[in-house]
Amino acid sequence: MEDSTTAGYYYADRAVSHHNVSATRPLVEVKTPRFRNGHTPDGKPKASDYEPGVSRLILHAIRDWEVRLFTINAFPDQDLQLKWARESWDATCTTVGDVYELPDRILGLIRGCGANTRGAFHDEARKLMKEYGFIKDVSARTKAKNILLHNSLIGEDPSEAVFHFKDVQSRRGYRQNRVVVSLIEEEFFSKKLASAGVVHTDQFQPFSLPLLGITITTLQICIQEWAEGTFQPMVFSESNVKTLYEHHLAALKDYNSLNPAVVAKKRMKMYEQAWKRTGLHVPHATKGLSETTRRQAQEELAGHTGDTSDSEGEADALDGVE
Repeated sequence: MEDSTTAGYYYADRAVSHHNVSATRPLVEVKTPRFRNGHTPDGKPKASDYEPGVSRLILHAIRDWEVRLFTINAFPDQDLQLKWARESWDATCTTVGDVYELPDRILGLIRGCGANTRGAFHDEARKLMKEYGFIKDVSARTKAKNILLHNSLIGEDPSEAVFHFKDVQSRRGYRQNRVVVSLIEEEFFSKKLASAGVVHTDQFQPFSLPLLGITITTLQICIQEWAEGTFQPMVFSESNVKTLYEHHLAALKDYNSLNPAVVAKKRMKMYEQAWKRTGLHVPHATKGLSETTRRQAQEELAGHTGDTSDSEGEADALDGVE
């Protein structure tokens, strides 16, 4: 019977910092994160304020939180941000085998990285504008070419933009333009074993619709920065971007609904293409029996009871087994 409460401990099978104590279930001590020099630092909180072990935990939890941002929801509300932060901290503690309290200071560090994370993704996307053909030149001729290029990729109605098609001329290969995969490669698969796409393989295999949504949204913002023929930076803020993201995500969901199985295969191929950047062997999701093996097994088992040997061959195979 659970009839008392102990602060600073938790049941070994539940990663939380305060729980009712069971007489039969083992308790694990919850550690308190300590500052590097034993004193509360001044200034803006940062991971390096804490002891090295805790600092690494914070950075890993932040990476976990960032992956959720890109693969689940690029603009989570406050409640979801807090939920993710706690889950990311618990998951990180479980991975290393230690359990630490999650004070508000660290909670804020984890959930406060959203704007910077999206901003860094925006910066990476800007580097790929040359792949579309934009040129940093102030001459009148180049400016005119950039304007024409922008108009051909975006058009008068941004909701009908073609820049994300694999073939922008024929409008074929919906959301499969090479630049889309390139941006995801650069951000999540360019650091070999340390890549977020490798560490968090399950979240990227296959590419999720939200991941494609924020990628396409970011690229569109970057293209729009060339609307006047020269690069004019735009602020990549939630107020400026969220509506466009929601449009692209809704369109992707609509597209996916047309044939979920085929679209899932296309998203898996995009993942496998990005994975090649790591130089590692492409992992395969666990899928159980193949259709062929499943069918053969069903046929084999159909005439068997499992109680006794159902054939002379099986009886021979069991000879000598005690």
